[in-house]
Amino acid sequence: IGDKISSRHAQKGVIGRMLYPEDMPFTEDGTIPDIIFNSHGIPSRMTMGQMLEGVIGMGCTMDGTFADGTPWGGPELDMDEILAMEESKGTIMYNGTTGDVIETVYCLNMVYYMPLKHQSKDKVYIRGVGPTEVFSRQPVSGKRQGGGLKFGEMEMDAAISHGASSVVMDTIRQSDMSMIPVCDTCGEFPVDKICNLCGGSGVITEMPYSLKVFADLV
Repeated sequence: IGDKISSRHAQKGVIGRMLYPEDMPFTEDGTIPDIIFNSHGIPSRMTMGQMLEGVIGMGCTMDGTFADGTPWGGPELDMDEILAMEESKGTIMYNGTTGDVIETVYCLNMVYYMPLKHQSKDKVYIRGVGPTEVFSRQPVSGKRQGGGLKFGEMEMDAAISHGASSVVMDTIRQSDMSMIPVCDTCGEFPVDKICNLCGGSGVITEMPYSLKVFADLV
């Protein structure tokens, strides 16, 4: 899961789920697909060549023949023949888990897919302690430098949507929590125990150091 794959036509995608063959949907003749992808990716990336490859490839598989797939060349394609070939295939598919008929339109074809450079085993990374930046006291960036893992807004929203509030708080607090004096009168950051602006007393408060850096810049 997490590996990036693509067809010859740059119809790329990331593996989001893996199932046993017996849990995959199947056709009347027992054909089980290797890959299921969202059909909305076809009009968005406009990979019409993949649709032709799939239909012609399925026909060649059924007939045991070869076809010329040279771009902008080879014999002209008869679209009526291609559409007739697509409509002649069985349209019934069964749910591999329940055995019920899948009440939807599907397209089952032969398309070549290949793995890309971005593989999950190469991106797995963990860090306990390591170097930090002097200015922000945040972990340095970069896997080669032993840097930290970025926990951005989308990652935080995903964790919150799953109700993992403790994970969010722990992730936010564990990188640069510091004890910083805060004036109990005006809210500024005094250098010492006495505020230079209003003369109030500074209260030692625990907060992320990045918050202080942001307040100083503003």
